[in-house]
Amino acid sequence: MTTSTGDALSTPVYTISYSGKVEVPQNCEVNAGQVVEFDFGDIGASLFSQAGAGNRPQGVTPQTKTIAIKCTNVAAQAYLSMRLEAEKASGQAMVSDNPDLGFVVANSNGTPLTPNNLSSKIPFHLDDNAAARVGIRAWPIQRDGE
Repeated sequence: MTTSTGDALSTPVYTISYSGKVEVPQNCEVNAGQVVEFDFGDIGASLFSQAGAGNRPQGVTPQTKTIAIKCTNVAAQAYLSMRLEAEKASGQAMVSDNPDLGFVVANSNGTPLTPNNLSSKIPFHLDDNAAARVGIRAWPIQRDGE
């Protein structure tokens, strides 16, 4: 734009700038999209009742799994965290279809995660390929059927 006829167009009269935000979809795939399953086999009802509410039945060993995580559109070497969400939860347990039975999921050291709690998480660090392996443990517990 010029201010008069014959202006040499060397001095800008105004500058137009535009700012905006570009959003890139970020996601991490857990266990290559497969369900993480724990099979504790057959556990007698009497073992659960003997354990008492909130406790693991005697003779049932917590199971450990290593979960592969692969992220896209996330910087390599990023620090992230994983948390547990459950439709039905009570305290530190996910509630199963049987109201007397729950499952505790914990970090690899055995510290339980509290389902649906934003501050209860397992931190992990992505490698140069934006991938990580995270250890978790799980075990069944007796609930009081609330």
